[in-house]
Amino acid sequence: MIFPCIAEHEDVYPVTRLCKTLEVSISGYYGWRNREASQHSREDARLSAEIQQIFLDHRHVYGSPRIHAVLKARGFHCSRKRVVRLMQAPQFHVGHGWSNRGHGRKVE
Repeated sequence: MIFPCIAEHEDVYPVTRLCKTLEVSISGYYGWRNREASQHSREDARLSAEIQQIFLDHRHVYGSPRIHAVLKARGFHCSRKRVVRLMQAPQFHVGHGWSNRGHGRKVE
């Protein structure tokens, strides 16, 4: 979490100052920045795209258990906990499939 913070502020402050302030090595930061994304993070990105498509296809009402079932049916192998973690991103806000507005008793 430190290196993304440095990357976010490197256009405002010198990298050397940020690294010294946060007590990390400069070579460690540049190593992180130039490193290729891991296999796990690439799979997470692919799964997130698939989850987002399923989420949109089902009008934002499918939660992690249903999405996990759809992924399993499509041949994706992942745990439900992984689906939960990926769905905690802000774009996956599950709405209700029903509305309770206007169905109550009429007050006179």
